[in-house]
Amino acid sequence: MSSLELFVEKELGKPVLLNLQHIHTGGINNQKGRDYEDFFQLFKAFELASQNIDHSKHLLSCQELAFIDDICYWDLEKSVKHNFQAKNSSGSAADWTSEITTRCERQTIIDTKFHKIQESRNYLLVSCERKKENNLQKIPVSLQPLNTCIFFPYFKNLVELLDQTELKSYIELLIESNDNTQVDYAAMLILGVLKAGTSQDIKSIFEQACSNAHPNPFKKFRKEEATSQEIPDWIKQIVTTSSNNTTYRLQSNRVYLSYETGFEVSASLDLILKVPVSKIQEITNIKDLAMFFMFLTSSELDVDTSLDSSPLGGA
Repeated sequence: MSSLELFVEKELGKPVLLNLQHIHTGGINNQKGRDYEDFFQLFKAFELASQNIDHSKHLLSCQELAFIDDICYWDLEKSVKHNFQAKNSSGSAADWTSEITTRCERQTIIDTKFHKIQESRNYLLVSCERKKENNLQKIPVSLQPLNTCIFFPYFKNLVELLDQTELKSYIELLIESNDNTQVDYAAMLILGVLKAGTSQDIKSIFEQACSNAHPNPFKKFRKEEATSQEIPDWIKQIVTTSSNNTTYRLQSNRVYLSYETGFEVSASLDLILKVPVSKIQEITNIKDLAMFFMFLTSSELDVDTSLDSSPLGGA
């Protein structure tokens, strides 16, 4: 048995240990509601990443060996552990029951006596706002305010999550762009890391996403490059010789072309620097350049796309 299981058996008894093991096995095997939990964890990851904190001391995990086990957020700076039991339901499955009360009490014992956390907070996370209000009336006074029920809506897809919460603004802050393609790309990168199922601190989560990303959109977590990079002279020359008041700028390792009409396109500097000379020679005006930027942007989400298949020519 693990040290935690030995602690539970000694502190709370063999029947309670068996109950804990049953809860853990059921959580691992239950895939229903995973999207709900994944989206909440994704929201939480970006919420924390956007804050001015020591990200190495803030951890997220899921399906711990715990009584409140779906999602856990460890704040090691303040020695507070937040445990979430997710219920994507408007029915009785999302009720605050005597069982939830018991699980909260036992989780507090584990957090404070075994994990040595100063404060243990437990949440019943529900997708129905009316259910939340009803549950708040059922929580024993002795458990309040450290144990409560909170509302987080169910979203059918990532688009809904981005459009209906603050998630998009958190991502825009971290990537320094409001380009929808880049926002979606950043969200999918972090979701992929979280779905791996490992317990990690926020800094490690984003650094792992950075290492998997080509290009890497997260300026805040990007390791400093060995040498500084600039917009290539050939791009500057095309833009400055055009007569339509187009401007360029470098931001978060992306080159942006802005037109007088308000239209804007961007492309990764890393990809631009890989463009072969033969392709550069085919880009002779601002229209060609804009088309090529759009091609590069689309290729960022398709690792199999080759420069040779560019609309400007090739195989």
